[in-house]
Amino acid sequence: MTLRFKTADVKRILAHSAQSKKHSNGYDGPTGPGLFIVGDDGVYLMSTGKNIPQVPRVKGKGKRCDIVYAEECNPETLSFDDWWEAKGATFGADDGVEYLPASMFKNTLSGEYVKLSFTKSSIKVRG
Repeated sequence: MTLRFKTADVKRILAHSAQSKKHSNGYDGPTGPGLFIVGDDGVYLMSTGKNIPQVPRVKGKGKRCDIVYAEECNPETLSFDDWWEAKGATFGADDGVEYLPASMFKNTLSGEYVKLSFTKSSIKVRG
């Protein structure tokens, strides 16, 4: 299955990661410029850069990290059953995080969406 992320939003968080002097560690150790794909409440991308900007929540109170939800897995716009089914079909039922180096996004930022295709053992990025 494939998940779609709005290209303009992906560019914004990639730029944040590229401008950051320090990057968060992933589960497998140090990272560099790039994004984390997170399966949690929905599936979303976030910058690996430290000092991640905070943005208002769409639902609820307070702020959260600047993240980009997959169109098919956004709990702020879709019913639980809809996003949960898409999350399970792509990321799996468990929560988790995978590091995606910025180089994976080369040549994918020209269309309306960046698409991430999932198999049991890999994630492929395409435009």
